[in-house]
Amino acid sequence: MNSVIIFTDMDGTLLDHHNYSFKPAVNVLQRLDTLGIPVIPTTSKTFAELKVLRESLNNHHPFIVENGAAVCIPSDYVKTLCNTTSHVPDYQALGMYEYEGFWVKPFAKPRKHWQGLIGYVKDKFPDCFITYQEAGIDGIMAMTGLSRAEAEQSSKRLFGEPIKWVGSAKAQETFIESMESLGAHVLKGGRFLHVSDYCDKGKALLWLKTFYHSVWQKQEGALTTIGLGDSHNDIAMLEAVEKAIIVRSPIHEPPSVNGNPTTTAEFGPSGWAQAIGEYLDENGYV
Repeated sequence: MNSVIIFTDMDGTLLDHHNYSFKPAVNVLQRLDTLGIPVIPTTSKTFAELKVLRESLNNHHPFIVENGAAVCIPSDYVKTLCNTTSHVPDYQALGMYEYEGFWVKPFAKPRKHWQGLIGYVKDKFPDCFITYQEAGIDGIMAMTGLSRAEAEQSSKRLFGEPIKWVGSAKAQETFIESMESLGAHVLKGGRFLHVSDYCDKGKALLWLKTFYHSVWQKQEGALTTIGLGDSHNDIAMLEAVEKAIIVRSPIHEPPSVNGNPTTTAEFGPSGWAQAIGEYLDENGYV
């Protein structure tokens, strides 16, 4: 394994906002795989979506789902890809549980909890929003452009509830205040408001970075983390890494990120590939 870890948002970043293609980044992804540099999907997508998507990406590394609600590590990851048997962690002692071939570290309460809170305030915001649960598969397809199979995977959320807001901006702010007063955290993504716990991509990223330190037996500072994202829900991730890259979006302005992030000239996966390719070239990776 190398001493670089790449954490990347998916929709609008590694995946094209309009057609979800990552074709422009294929060559760079193959280069990273050859170099042994992990690419960690860090996304609002679900566990079910990532299980399928990572196969398409030929990605066998851990991933972070639902905006930092959980870290998912393949059960055989440490012994196979990390190539060690002497530093296999005690997953249960880390507060993890087994789920469909992965060890899962949750940072949020289950989805039903947040659905209950949304239902509690819904009458105060008539005709202002539709939840994923209410939309159903056909509604998710219409809102996202996903295929039926992809929409079914997207609907299988474990830790939070996305909301499509159709009311006024003022009502949205009041809704967010109401949800936060009940203990929820509302995160603005590229398409949806995400109602969940006070978790974020940055906190999950830092936990996984510590995990890698432990497994690889590397000292603090010996790992370089790179983060790529395009929207508001990526800010915590971009502010938690050593090198932050804002991938330009065709539909909204870049998020405001503290530190010294760089912004790509190209959109989506084209910008992603250019930025990572330049980093590898500049740092002597061949």
